[in-house]
Order: sequence, then structure tokens, then C-alpha cells
Amino acid sequence: MTGPLVSIVVPVYNAEATLSRCLDSIRSQSWRNIEVWLVNDGSTDGSAALCRDYCARDARFRLIDKETNSGVADSRNQAVAAATGKYLQFADSDDWLRTDATERMVEAAEQSGCELVVAGFYRVLEKRIYTHKAMFMEGKVSRERFVQGLMRAPANYYYGVLWNKLFRMDIVRRQKIACPDDLDWCEDTSFNLSYLAHTKHVMVLREPVYFYTRQKGSLSSAGKVLPELHKTKAAVFARYQALYHATAKKKNALRPYGYWMAVPIDGGYSVDGYRNPQFYAKRMEKRARIRQRRAEARRALAKKRPAAPGFPRTGQKRWF
Repeated sequence: MTGPLVSIVVPVYNAEATLSRCLDSIRSQSWRNIEVWLVNDGSTDGSAALCRDYCARDARFRLIDKETNSGVADSRNQAVAAATGKYLQFADSDDWLRTDATERMVEAAEQSGCELVVAGFYRVLEKRIYTHKAMFMEGKVSRERFVQGLMRAPANYYYGVLWNKLFRMDIVRRQKIACPDDLDWCEDTSFNLSYLAHTKHVMVLREPVYFYTRQKGSLSSAGKVLPELHKTKAAVFARYQALYHATAKKKNALRPYGYWMAVPIDGGYSVDGYRNPQFYAKRMEKRARIRQRRAEARRALAKKRPAAPGFPRTGQKRWF
């Protein structure tokens, strides 16, 4: 498959138990033109060895090996600085992607011309899977429309996380967008808000393409109160306020203040039932492969079918 190169960034820290599942899902992506930047953030388990093994087996995988732990923001920033793709995608080492995740988002970006693609995701918790689909909108929407939806749920993971989105690298480079390394929390939200300020349209995919798992003992699951929580929220709020007032046609100065009272939500609004998450994931992968084969068959048929006079085949330029 030919097409634009996608840089996939995976920060890694003591993820030996789940890393192979994540990297296997990336290796099996139907969109083959990818480069995968693994950033070992001073892991003390076998994560670094696993990263080196994948790099040895697949030339598309590259490793940035840090001797000391400096945090996920620094890991992502180092990988983005080294990346060379047209598009930028993120994944976390304890999650995994649907087989057609990258292809779905790249095709949406190429066909719509949108600067940002956002998809739904599956939230995996023990034996229950939640389907977190697109919120309040679907298809190609203006930045104003997307920001209005964001303000209705400013702390929802759907808007704040990086791994359900596809970014344009030229915008990231030109605007020098990065994850703030002085924040202990919400550095991904800050990245998204900074990026949104330089978009015109967002492509919203209703269908989930990513499996997100929240591990026991994680920062979000433990419900810890960060020492600098107020400082972090103040920094993120400033970005919310700037984005909203730069976007909204009818400015409501009080609207962004809802972020202060919003509670982070990582689940979805649709429960697919009690079942083994691995079984459910395999079923979704099977459906994805079927869709992929059908799409390839349609493309092959379109190439063979003669074009009508004056109307070129799909993908060809019109000269009139």
C-alpha cells in the first residue's frame, strides 16, 4: 500500500506485561507505510529489551532509549522531534489498536482535507467493554462546532487524550506544538488545545478504533490528588479560555469556567455487555479485516472499470 507516511509515537515505561500486545497491534496495521517511535523512559523491567527486539524484527520500528525517567511529555516530544511522517499518531503501551485504525484515520484526513481526525474508542475494564463513540457530532465539522462540543464535556477523555486522534505534522512543526513538560497532568490536553487553535475543520469518526485500558494503580484509577493540581488546572484553563474566545462567534465569557467543575470521565455511554475483552477484540478485528478486503476489492474493481467519457477514474485529476 502506498500513501503518506504516518509516525506513531509510543512512550514506554515499565510496560513489559502489556507492551507486546500494543506493538503487535501496530505491526499488523493495514496501513503499512508507518514509522514507529518507541521511547523507553528509563524502564527498570524488560521493556527496553522488548523494544530492541521489535526494532530488530521490523525496520519500521525505531528506539529512543533514555537512561533516566523524565516523564511521558518529554518522551513524546523527543519522538515527535525525530519523526518524519506527514501524519502523527500516538498510542500508549498498555493499550492496543484495531487493525484498520491508522488506515481509517488517514483516509478520513486525505478525503476530507481536515487538519484533525478524531475517532471513538473502546474502554476496557476487566470483563466489561464500553463503547465511547463520537460526542455530539459526526463527520466534517468546523472548529467552532467542535469546540462547542468540547465545552460541553471539557474533562472527557474523548477530547483530552492523544491516542484517538490523527494530527498533521506540518502544523505541529510550524506552530512548535509540544506537550508541556512542566505539567504533571493534562499535558496531552494542552497539546490538543494548542493544536486545535490552528485548525479549520475536524473530521469526526463515530466508529471506535482504539482499545483503551486503565490499569489498576494508575494515576487516574487511584484518584490521587496531585500536589500541583491547581497549577495544572490553571494552565489548562488558560488554554481553554484562549481557544474558546478565539473560536466562538458569540462569546460567552463564563463558558470555559465549566472546566473547573468538570470531573474527568474515561468511560463511554454505551455498554456492549459482559464478555471477555480479548474475545470481543478478536471479533472486532475480524470485522475490520472483512471491511478491509471489501474495500480492496472495490478499489481493484474501480481500476479495471473504464471511465466514462470526460469523467476520469477515482484518484485521477480532471483537466477541465
